[in-house]
Amino acid sequence: PIEAYHFARGDILGRMERYDEAIAEFKQEIALFPQNRQAYANLYLIYLLRNDEANAQRIIDDMVEKNPGKTSMLFAAKTVGALGDQRGAAEWRRRAASAR
Repeated sequence: PIEAYHFARGDILGRMERYDEAIAEFKQEIALFPQNRQAYANLYLIYLLRNDEANAQRIIDDMVEKNPGKTSMLFAAKTVGALGDQRGAAEWRRRAASAR
């Protein structure tokens, strides 16, 4: 497997609004390279575009679970904040502040 291959495909498919295929590609990237935080962020965006807030939240939680620590929590804060969830961003920053 080549890191970022499925990510790139997912990004292209997402921009083409082929969301089901984009989701599959991002999930494949995450399965092969769970440390690729940007794949989670892009998948989060696709779920939001599909009005699937439950899966969007679940994928951000999954990212932090698979990549524990302050860096992932701050990335989660940046991701959710950039896409309009200021309350969620504040919560992730709070959690990051108390992390080691």
